[in-house]
Amino acid sequence: MIGQVILRCGDVVPEHAHPNEQFTFVVEGAMHFWLSDNTNGVIVRAGEVIVIPSGIIHRAVVLEDTLEYDIFNPPRTDWMDAEASLLRT
Repeated sequence: MIGQVILRCGDVVPEHAHPNEQFTFVVEGAMHFWLSDNTNGVIVRAGEVIVIPSGIIHRAVVLEDTLEYDIFNPPRTDWMDAEASLLRT
């Protein structure tokens, strides 16, 4: 499953985990990710990818207006519901 996501500087992706492996490809902008207990995190910029294994707690802060693609395996069934609150905030 591939989802195009547009985020604005200062947006926060709250701490969460899911059973899906996730690849996030940042096309434009920059995001600061934290995975599990990694205290410093990692900044992912345009042209870079971060891989988040299934079940890993993670969060992010958007450092610049960002266009990114999230790729999930298996597909996220919670994203398939057009009324899902995650997709409306």
